[in-house]
Amino acid sequence: MSFVFTNNLMAHNEYGIIGDSASVGLATIRQYFPNGVFKKNVIAGGRSAVYPPDNFFPASLDEARFADRARSSYGLSAASPYRNAATDGKPIGCDVSALETALPLAHATQAAR
Repeated sequence: MSFVFTNNLMAHNEYGIIGDSASVGLATIRQYFPNGVFKKNVIAGGRSAVYPPDNFFPASLDEARFADRARSSYGLSAASPYRNAATDGKPIGCDVSALETALPLAHATQAAR
């Protein structure tokens, strides 16, 4: 099975995707994951010229339009351009509602052990 990196939402920061002895982006992906899939990711602050096509490069994470980033609510708002942009037509990034729904179950399961 090949490496698959899809539907992620992240800040590029200083180096983005980089590996030892390879430059940022596509060079690293080709060297370390030659048959990998890398698409439908939001890489805020990254440059499209150094990454594979079919990814998104807003200038900042704020352009992703989180529901309420100031209050640590990182689901995408209805106004987000990435709301239906994932490979499955769902929002890119974590499905926060599903995660919040699953968390009480995870705690209950651990407590029952």
